[in-house]
Amino acid sequence: MELTVTPVQSSDPNLELADLYLTLNFNEQWEQVGAGRVKLALAGGHLQLQFNNAQLSGDRLPMLDATPLSGRAIAEGTPQNPLWVLTTKNFSVFKGSLDRVKLGTMELTDKP
Repeated sequence: MELTVTPVQSSDPNLELADLYLTLNFNEQWEQVGAGRVKLALAGGHLQLQFNNAQLSGDRLPMLDATPLSGRAIAEGTPQNPLWVLTTKNFSVFKGSLDRVKLGTMELTDKP
C-alpha cells in the first residue's frame, strides 16, 4: 500500500489543500505449512484513515473505484476518519492493483 500526497493550488491563501492518492496491490500467495502448502488471498477488508490537523474536503466521502480488483468499495466514516469497506464480487478474491486512485482532497485544518 502506498499513499501519495500532492499539494494543490488554492484560491484562498488561508486554505492549504492536497490531493491524496492510493496505490494497492493484491495477489494470491502460496505459503509452506508443514508438508503441504496453503494459498492466501484477500476477499475483503477495510481501508480506514485517521487525520490529525486535516480532513477530506466536502460533505460526503468520495467513492473508491474497486472495479480493477473485481470488487466494490462502500464509503463510510467522516471527513476526519474516512473508511472504505472493500468486498469482492461473486465470492472471489482480490487480484490486481489500484494505481494512484484519488481518495479525495485534504484540507489542512491546523498546523501540527
